Amino acid sequence: MLNKLIYWISAVLFFAALIYPFFVPYQQPKVATSDVGSESSFIPPVKPLKVKFVHIKTPLRAHQLTAHPAPNFSKIKSVKVRKAAFFKYFISLAQLHNDWIKQNREFVLLLREALAQKKRLSLKNIRHLAYLTQRYRLPQSLLTGDSAHFEQLLSRLDEVPIELVLIQAAKESGWGRSRFARQGHNYFGKWCFKKGCGMVPQQRPEHLSHEVSQYASPLASLQDYYLTVNTNQNYQLLRNLRDEFRRIGVPPRAEVLAAGLLNYSERGVDYVEEIILMIRNNQQLIDELVDELARNTSAAPAEQGVLNIYERPNLLNKSLLGN
Repeated sequence: MLNKLIYWISAVLFFAALIYPFFVPYQQPKVATSDVGSESSFIPPVKPLKVKFVHIKTPLRAHQLTAHPAPNFSKIKSVKVRKAAFFKYFISLAQLHNDWIKQNREFVLLLREALAQKKRLSLKNIRHLAYLTQRYRLPQSLLTGDSAHFEQLLSRLDEVPIELVLIQAAKESGWGRSRFARQGHNYFGKWCFKKGCGMVPQQRPEHLSHEVSQYASPLASLQDYYLTVNTNQNYQLLRNLRDEFRRIGVPPRAEVLAAGLLNYSERGVDYVEEIILMIRNNQQLIDELVDELARNTSAAPAEQGVLNIYERPNLLNKSLLGN
């Protein structure tokens, strides 16, 4: 009898122990007052993830630039008036393209700085950098961010002195009156070597097959000229001289850079000497016209007749690099 009583008491206590947790409400253990507070008192803080990202507003692409058509220089009988009209028109084109180069150089310099700081570039930035490397005929390995590759791009993506541009355009196009300038907008004497690529010179020797390039506009001709002297191996000396001017912090001189044009013409040294002489003879007039156009930059393009249609947007925000 006693054994049965002990058995049933043990069974009841065991069963009570099993169901006790389900009937007694849970009470949070008391903690010290200094530990009580916000949820962060119980959850360790999470260190915020820093995403090193930068977006630099990209300049326009070269083909997006526009300018007025060239005047008909053949109809201007006065040599003095024709020369001034020719220079005015090409000063505006050269300044337009040089401004585009300046903005793209600043873009590349900011990109190089951002990559040096281990920051990520936006897809638009990467695409524009790829566009520039392709345009200036450099390998896409530039996109790796190697400093030496950036130096190669900056050496090619650079301005040409306005005097040199104007004098070569005048020399190669007969002050805008040649057939190739009038009919094909070719002001820099560029050739092409595929049948049908351009205009056939009337006095071309039978053993030659070159043609004279045609362009959609004078601006397109000027841009191709810039690409030629900035990328072709024949003009490496010109680029080296320009790099040296930049290294010492002095604006490149057209007369000095002209020495790098030995391969521009079959005449070689004689051609370079003629270009230098033309620069010297026209330097004062060019300076006067550059100053005149600078004073009139606020005038509408239609009033000036030769200024480019071009708005300079606020392209770069350097403060982004500090974020």
